Amino acid sequence: MAPRRQARSEFSVERAHRRVQPSVAARRSPWRHLTNCGGRGMAAPAGATGIVYDDRCARHCLPAREGHVERPTRTIVIWETLSRLGLAERCVRIPARCAEYDELALTHSSEHIAVVMDSDSHPYTEEEPFRYVDPDTYVCPGTRTAALLAAGGLIDLCERVVLGELANGFSVMRPPGHHAGLDGPMGFCLFNNVAVAANVIQERYPEVQRILIVDWDVHHGNGTEDIFAGNDRVLFQSIHRGSGFYPCSGGVDDIGKGPALGYTVNVPLPRGGMGDAAYLEVFQKVFVPIANEFKPQLIIVSAGFDACDGDPLGGMSVTPKGFSQMLSMLIPVCSRIVLALEGGYNVQAIANCSAACLGVLLDGAVSTDSPAQNGKSKTRKQLLMQAEVDEMIASVRTVHLPFWSCFDEPHPLSDTVTTVDSRAATLLAQIDSMKSSIGLSTEAQASTVAAAGDAGIPSASEPPSSHAPAVANPHDEAAVATLCDALVGLAVAREQPGQ
Repeated sequence: MAPRRQARSEFSVERAHRRVQPSVAARRSPWRHLTNCGGRGMAAPAGATGIVYDDRCARHCLPAREGHVERPTRTIVIWETLSRLGLAERCVRIPARCAEYDELALTHSSEHIAVVMDSDSHPYTEEEPFRYVDPDTYVCPGTRTAALLAAGGLIDLCERVVLGELANGFSVMRPPGHHAGLDGPMGFCLFNNVAVAANVIQERYPEVQRILIVDWDVHHGNGTEDIFAGNDRVLFQSIHRGSGFYPCSGGVDDIGKGPALGYTVNVPLPRGGMGDAAYLEVFQKVFVPIANEFKPQLIIVSAGFDACDGDPLGGMSVTPKGFSQMLSMLIPVCSRIVLALEGGYNVQAIANCSAACLGVLLDGAVSTDSPAQNGKSKTRKQLLMQAEVDEMIASVRTVHLPFWSCFDEPHPLSDTVTTVDSRAATLLAQIDSMKSSIGLSTEAQASTVAAAGDAGIPSASEPPSSHAPAVANPHDEAAVATLCDALVGLAVAREQPGQ
């Protein structure tokens, strides 16, 4: 069989015909109640949780010697863990099927689709049974099948949730998708599964006017953002690691374009090491208020777990409980929620995170209280990180103030943050001027000057203000420590304004 004919064989005429025929459930018009869904989204019917898993997604793989982090064990270990815990058997297993060409073409260019469809016709060799289509993304003889199943399985899962046949669902499939854009694969991603599913749902069911995509993968979902940048029927929210972290996109000022200004919400966290408290605060003060105003009829989560503590790439500290709490915060907005696996490369960690989230889908929301401190005061590092998160939240709210009425009320920290930044910048300017003249030991630098620099607040060019503590001897190590302690005090002021 010729390669091109073989590549197109996945898209059978019979299946394409079947796809465009409305199902019995669709003819029942389950959307008749949508006009009364209310301000907090559409309530899901009583029903089961669906799950998609197909071991054929393991066909997309490299030889073990290559050591690629996006490997079949990711989904295999997740499925084994969900089965061992008895969670998988409580779900309705939805068979994966290959996405159709016309479904993919709603999102991707023909050239993009051809790259994936032709991946099994390349003249591979025993020595090199794969090739790269970008610096990070490989294809092999099994790539086409895996990629089509990942996209098609998510489409069907979303459709069943939309039709009320399922309450919610989780697609445990790979390869991931959120970096894949309109015109090509990128960053381990072949097709943008979430974008494909969202576009198919809105094309097939015009009544679905509002879909929310929440991306909590540690990497910015640049492909998803680009695909929906001008679409005001899709709200895209992404919390990710910023400050030059791959793919170096997703700034606060990236807010969409044209009629969809304000429908892209990016929260780039300024450093690694941030955990549950930071993520939950972003959800509470940014994502959930906007989502409630948007009133989504379906939520799709790009559920990357590479922000989990212990991930070899992410460098963050979110726990499985933290992910489950984020998911719990979305349920009151709209309980028709579908999770799609994205990144995450510590296989046991992502299995634990998947189990925690599936537990929420099956049993309902968990407590979303802030993580307890176990009776201990926050460390200097924790206080500085908290100050950075508060500053980022204030920035995001300010940028989106023209687009969302939920931000009409001033952020309770905005005045405090402005004052704190001015004082902190002055303190850091003092510290910077002292670095060259103080003969600090390496150990002292690590505990004082470096701690202050970690605050991440830009240095100020103005002279020290009267708010800065007096420093009797600029050559004294204790003087730097005093300044650092002052920074911590300002961080506390950010955290507890008005006290």
